[in-house]
Amino acid sequence: MSIASLRKNHTLRTLYIDANGISETGASYIADYFEYMKSENRKGLTGLFMAINRLGDAGTELIANAVAGYPHLSRLDLSSNRIQNAGLKILLEKCNTLPELVYLGIGLYKSTADLGELPNYFDGYGAELIAEFIRTNNTVKILGLQDTNIREGGFEIITDALEENHTLMNLQYQQFRYQLPQELEARIGSFLARNIQEQLGMSVQEFKSSLKGEIKHSDQIRFIDSIYRNNMKDCHICV
Repeated sequence: MSIASLRKNHTLRTLYIDANGISETGASYIADYFEYMKSENRKGLTGLFMAINRLGDAGTELIANAVAGYPHLSRLDLSSNRIQNAGLKILLEKCNTLPELVYLGIGLYKSTADLGELPNYFDGYGAELIAEFIRTNNTVKILGLQDTNIREGGFEIITDALEENHTLMNLQYQQFRYQLPQELEARIGSFLARNIQEQLGMSVQEFKSSLKGEIKHSDQIRFIDSIYRNNMKDCHICV
């Protein structure tokens, strides 16, 4: 689908363009789309999934600036896009201008290496940026940070920030070849459980089995789930 066609489309709400080798150049076209939607005061995409691409910091900045102030974006996934701290900083700043954002993915997809792509890479400074975002944001319910080279010191400040956040209900924090201390894991789990109970009146297990998928992918996930449940057992080659 071309960007010109996308501008004319009044029904498409979620766009999945994962694993397409999209670089800064491709990001500029996506950015143009959102700038156009804002200039026309139109509701277009509410979900943009661009994981396992090649945005880097420059492409991420283009996307971040373009979606800033766009009031309809509720889901954004830029996992595995070679983003480092510079891109992370501007992305998190602009995500705080999105009043409907409930899911933000900036972690790793398992198939990244299989596709010859690279992960996002944050260090201690990146952890500080994430902690500040968690402390100040009051819309995001699911945040993916898995396998982004954050270590114990970084997770200590992230956990302290989470104590102040009463919105986040799922934090994907697992890191490659690193196990968080049990105390930190327990604190993270307790804060997330508190938020789920306060907002939804249910347990963590109930949340994961009922609403987590819908928050990440919208309620349309039920159609995907239905297809897999009903057809995968009879499917020998699926493309």
